[in-house]
Amino acid sequence: MSPQRTGMLLERHLERKQWETIIEQIESIKREYTILGDLSSLGNARRVRRGALRRAAAVLGHAPRVLVDVGAGPGDSVREAARLLSPGYMVAVDPSPRLVSEACTGLEHVCDAVVAVAEHLPIRSRGAELATSFYAARDFQDLRRGVREMMRASRVIAVGDIFLPRNPVARLLVRTWVCVVAPLLAMLIAFIRGLSYRGICSTLRGWCSVEDLAALIREEASGLGLGAAVEPESLVLGGLGYVVAAAEEGPGGGDGGERGTLRPEACRGTGGDGEAGGGYSDEGGATSGSP
Repeated sequence: MSPQRTGMLLERHLERKQWETIIEQIESIKREYTILGDLSSLGNARRVRRGALRRAAAVLGHAPRVLVDVGAGPGDSVREAARLLSPGYMVAVDPSPRLVSEACTGLEHVCDAVVAVAEHLPIRSRGAELATSFYAARDFQDLRRGVREMMRASRVIAVGDIFLPRNPVARLLVRTWVCVVAPLLAMLIAFIRGLSYRGICSTLRGWCSVEDLAALIREEASGLGLGAAVEPESLVLGGLGYVVAAAEEGPGGGDGGERGTLRPEACRGTGGDGEAGGGYSDEGGATSGSP
């Protein structure tokens, strides 16, 4: 990615009014959240989550003792992580009390729902072993701060989302499907009149490819004194993907300033299937999203 493109992503942010509108729109489709997500991802929403979670667990070498899900929404990703990894303890983070109040519902695992944002995670440095964010990164008010907070708070991060491919034809196809066709199908299938979630289209403006996000993570890792190596892959014409990145512990201890090596695994399509909130933060936390 060019330095100019990296700089654009580093400075990417949503205006407060736009960010609040997106949250309100997601809240309005809470009952149709999973349906719209499955349609928008051509049925691959769960595949992205499972691929990223499996890879993250493989990097850790064990099930995460503490997992924090950033932009948890009503809990689709939290429940997937519970089924697949059985973490010792989970924290579901979202700025919407209406959404996150359901994130831990029905789970046998120890799980707490916290109202906070990505840019100010209520997690001490290296307090989690795994920080995940699925279909929410493009809704962060400040992408740079959100990514940096996830890296500060955990040993491994996994970010999955809808992406805009670099190829202009593929970009057009992804935008048309996500912005026009999928919402229409969701409305018809769910028999809902007036289903309108336009926030996803607004956040796709100026969004990036999975390769761009991998480069951004490398850039932020460098800012934390960590090395990085990213080789991204993607799904569905580049319209879906994920990045998993792990920081090796260095001599700095657990204060968020460790030096070491960041070993990312980007967008592996494995076939297995502003300011709001608060809480404690060393540097500073998330917005909910739907695929």
